[in-house]
Amino acid sequence: MQPMTFVVPMPPHVTNRSRGSTHWRKAYNEKRDYWTQLDWIASTYHARQKPFPGMTIPLQPDAPLARVSVRSTMHLGGAMDDDNALARHKPLLDWLKTRGYIVDDRKKNVVWEALPEQIVRRDGNYRIELTLNPI
Repeated sequence: MQPMTFVVPMPPHVTNRSRGSTHWRKAYNEKRDYWTQLDWIASTYHARQKPFPGMTIPLQPDAPLARVSVRSTMHLGGAMDDDNALARHKPLLDWLKTRGYIVDDRKKNVVWEALPEQIVRRDGNYRIELTLNPI
């Protein structure tokens, strides 16, 4: 199987919530809204309508991939700590799991090739380019 590359909007922040400003329900709603956005992008992209320029979501494989290596490039307005950059991928990996792209996002199923590359440019086009390589 060939590698699959996803180009998707940047997920909501999931770290630095210890200040008490974000209730768990708000965080859950942000994740749910992000998943809805990904579902919409996937459905319109596959229908060749492409209302989201530059976004790419491949078709689901026949069966979820049991083991993959992951490589990511983040396009950001400001650099992130490495641990926060990895955490920022959690909603996307959860979506890939629930939509049948990967079996699970556990360490035995998903192996990071390297820390996410970060490209800082204040152009407002903030996104993640994630590549799944079947192992």
